[in-house]
Order: sequence, then structure tokens, then C-alpha cells
Amino acid sequence: MDSGIRISHKIFNDLAGGFTGGVANFIGPHKPYVNGDTGDDDKMNHGTGTASVALTHAEGANIVNVKIWGYGVTEVNILGGKGQLKSQLIEKDSLYEAGIPFIAAAGNEGHEDDPNFDMCSHTPHVICVAACTRDYEFWGKSNYGSRVPVIAPSVKIPVAGNESDTSVIALSGTSYAAPLVAAIMANFISYEGVNNNVPLMTSRLISNTLSGAITKVPESQPNRLALTGLGVFGKDPQRPYLGAPLTHPN
Repeated sequence: MDSGIRISHKIFNDLAGGFTGGVANFIGPHKPYVNGDTGDDDKMNHGTGTASVALTHAEGANIVNVKIWGYGVTEVNILGGKGQLKSQLIEKDSLYEAGIPFIAAAGNEGHEDDPNFDMCSHTPHVICVAACTRDYEFWGKSNYGSRVPVIAPSVKIPVAGNESDTSVIALSGTSYAAPLVAAIMANFISYEGVNNNVPLMTSRLISNTLSGAITKVPESQPNRLALTGLGVFGKDPQRPYLGAPLTHPN
């Protein structure tokens, strides 16, 4: 869920579509959670970019566009901000109970365990993601803390823009770290054919991080760089990541 997606953008290659009544129809547009707006297009130049990061790193994944007001919530990948809809989803824990990983951007205020950032501070099942630069230095504007288990690149990230079907722009923010982690988990889920076990997929994510790789990390922030597992030390070369089965179930 986010600010909408320009689903006609070439990067999505017909893999992005609308959402209606709990069923992804992939024909859009539909906007079940937007008041005073029409269509599921992206007027804020945010959702298109975050969705493109997810699809770039989880090739062939389906992107389901659920547009909500303001900055918001792509597997479900929650992207910053505050809102009653997101709070209700988190309190009910309905996505976790349905086996859907809940990934959130940590926020861009440079705060430690920000109590006002409800998704990271008050919900144990949300996987919050902090940000680093392409030089593997912790990004000073990223929120951080003990409730933020992983870090991912999110500074000057090339993403799809909403101005045309071929637009590409460079943006920064933890909003672009979260969909990268969502894509990594989507790859684990797809490879193992497991779509109802969030604890297992979360353990895959953590066990395949690279520890100690980021510089200038605040003391309370776990120093774990999110990875697909391909370059993890100690991995069986016959397996794509730590914990992966030898035989591809699909």
C-alpha cells in the first residue's frame, strides 16, 4: 500500500495491477482506501518508485497496488508515515496471521526507537528497515534502534518515476530500503514455496544478513546488511542461501 502506482510504466511489464475487495484483479484502477481521489495512479511520485525497487529485486513478482491517502503502506511492504488504516491492520495482526510478512521503512528523522513511529515501535511482527549509503555507511537521516533488525541501501536509488512510462529518477529514504527487503523475502518465499510461515521467512532474512558490514552504525542499531544470501559466508555452494532446501520444491 502506498501513494498509488503508475501501473503502465514499462518497468512493471504488465506485472502491476489494482486491488479490489481482497482480490487482486490486475486490471485496475481501484482505490478502496482513498477518499476524495480517483484512480490508483501515483500523484506523489512515491509508490511507483518503491514498487519498482521491489520488482527489480524480485523478478517476476506481482505488484498489487493498494492506494491509501498520504505516504503509506508493497508482499505487504509498509512505507513510513502514520495513518488509522495502518494502525488498525497492525493492531489486528491480520497480515501476520495470514502468513504475510509486514515490512516497514524505519523513517527518515534520525531518531532512535521513535515512539511516534507506531509501526516500528509498537508491533513486534513488523520488520523495520534502516538505511545505508552505497558506500556501506549508515545514513544519518535513518531512524534506528533495537526494534530495527536490518539495514539496506536507500540513498540515491534509481527508481521508476510517475511522470511517464519510461521515467527514471534517483531518490533517497528508508522507503527504498524496505521494498528491497520485501523483495529478498519474496525470493525466499518463492524458492521454498512457503507462503504461510512468517517466522521461518524472517529467520531466513536474519540468518542471511552480513554482520558488521556497515560503518558509523549507532550503538543500539543491529549492524546487519540485508542480502539475498548468495554471498553469505559459510553457505553450502549448492544452496542459493542459508537454510534453503537442496531441492527446489517448485
